[in-house]
Amino acid sequence: MTVVAAVVLSFSLIVTSSMAMGDEELSQSNTPSSVDLATVPLDPDDFPEPGYQLAQAGDIEFSGLKFAWSDGGDVIAWEDIANGYEHGYTAVHVLLSDRGDSRSEPLASVTTYAIGFDSPDLARSAGQTLLEIAGYGPTAVVDGVTVYEDITGVLGYRSIDHFLVMVQYASADQQFADQQITEDWTSESISELVRDTGERLDLAIERVEHGEDSLGVANVMFHGPDAAWTLPWIYYPNTEHYRVLDGETLPYGGELDSDVAGATPGDVDDLFVSRQQVGQEGYEHLIDVTLASFDSEEAAAAFAAEPLPIVFPPTWRFEVSFSGTRELDDGARLERAVTRGDELQASGYRTVHLDGAVVQVVQWLASGNALVSEEAMLWLTDRQSACLDALPKPCAPIAQEELPAAIDERGAPGDQATPGAGLPLDNVLASPRFGWQIPIPDDGWSIVEIELFTHAEYFQLQSGPSLLTVESVVDRHGDPQQCVLDNLALLETHEERAVIDLGSDDPEERAAGIEQDRGWAIYTVEPLQEERADQEYTIRYDCYTLVEDEASLVVTHTAPRSAWVEERDKGDRFRDGIDLPAFSAGIATTPLDGDEQLTWRTRTMGVSRIWIPLAA
Repeated sequence: MTVVAAVVLSFSLIVTSSMAMGDEELSQSNTPSSVDLATVPLDPDDFPEPGYQLAQAGDIEFSGLKFAWSDGGDVIAWEDIANGYEHGYTAVHVLLSDRGDSRSEPLASVTTYAIGFDSPDLARSAGQTLLEIAGYGPTAVVDGVTVYEDITGVLGYRSIDHFLVMVQYASADQQFADQQITEDWTSESISELVRDTGERLDLAIERVEHGEDSLGVANVMFHGPDAAWTLPWIYYPNTEHYRVLDGETLPYGGELDSDVAGATPGDVDDLFVSRQQVGQEGYEHLIDVTLASFDSEEAAAAFAAEPLPIVFPPTWRFEVSFSGTRELDDGARLERAVTRGDELQASGYRTVHLDGAVVQVVQWLASGNALVSEEAMLWLTDRQSACLDALPKPCAPIAQEELPAAIDERGAPGDQATPGAGLPLDNVLASPRFGWQIPIPDDGWSIVEIELFTHAEYFQLQSGPSLLTVESVVDRHGDPQQCVLDNLALLETHEERAVIDLGSDDPEERAAGIEQDRGWAIYTVEPLQEERADQEYTIRYDCYTLVEDEASLVVTHTAPRSAWVEERDKGDRFRDGIDLPAFSAGIATTPLDGDEQLTWRTRTMGVSRIWIPLAA
């Protein structure tokens, strides 16, 4: 195998590190390291060739290393490494064909590994074992560093205490471009990079030996199929975002050249900032943690009063507003967090805890159709606080299954992942998540569709020419008036070639109204297309607050315009039976029931599902 082949595989090694690769007996998960390995990889400014930028970085488990390094290999050789493998960290820097376009093809890459073993002997032998597994050879020793070089790249390694440090450069001519190894990358230059990286590892080890607390090992991390410790290479931000240590800003994801000034609060000794994504459908859950220690308690108090936002790459920025501040029993501050910009619409919570000269900020935002409950936020805050209190002991990663958020159907209880699970025998529609119930009147209603997965609570009923939908909607405001306006906006989008008038053809019928925790409006829709001339209809939206600032129950009744007056009583009788639980209106949390998961997702408001019957 050439150097470039191994490095191309390494672009996916972090994402796949939570997956079992190869023989199950060789599966090995990381044990937490008291050495802050994230401070070990060099900055691109230290490379002999300019223009590199960080593509991805993060913890690597043994299965990820095995997958990235070899698509097979000697099982016996891998056993020697697996039996003593404890933890690892890697960073991949790339030289892009278009440095201004993060999606452009890489011309070359530099990958750094810092891998910890259970003995110095294994650390000394692991490098040669990896080279033999990959078919590298022969090697040379350059200033105490073992070096392998071929036409596509150069690699160097050395052991330090219980750790193996390895740096490899590879050009990508065979895969991406006509770029051969440059004169900057030689046995001597790679040897120097390995030695410099080793010095950084020595400093990290010394901090532990001297009893210094390193905030970089106190961060709560999640692992699992939907909680990669870092995200796919250059298209997304990494898990570890950046670090300020001893006055040096270390970018762990993306470039911070234009953002360093805003990333560093005054008088800070150690600042660690992380962002983790959990979920598969874009940014469903964003979990941000900021840990900062200061020269003085006064500086810490000033930062706690107004924490700096995460300095994110300029291609994706959003502002979060905070409200509803409440002091917790331990003195921490709990706040509602909302962002409603063009870049992101999300809501959740933030906690800020000040302990002497140390500040802990935890923010959890849910986007798309996800929600965060107050109980879930307090659970996460407690876990992070426990890690901080346990320093210098490193924080053990948390399995995704422990996170109180249903990620997808795999995390949903069996009865909630089965259509019809919310329909009791008594002919009552029921929400397994929000707790509302609606008995179905005897008006000839038949259920034509049900979605009661983790992602959805949606019912569709039909009676003669009437169509009725019932849906739990995560709308980020839980406001009845805004909910009605949202539905009108969606209706206008759906019926862009139609005349939409407020009210029905009955002048005595009230067209709209607002009550506490409820709002409604009636619209008459007249399509302008000739082929739809006989499809005029009337539609009524009723919105009920389920969770304040978060979610609404939306009931939609649609009937042909000519039949509305006769059909509307069916909708009235249906809505009269709506039973909202006491915890819904005016309360920003949802009840817990044992180990019940606290977060759910529903469909986007279903205007596209409008059923328009032909006029009788």
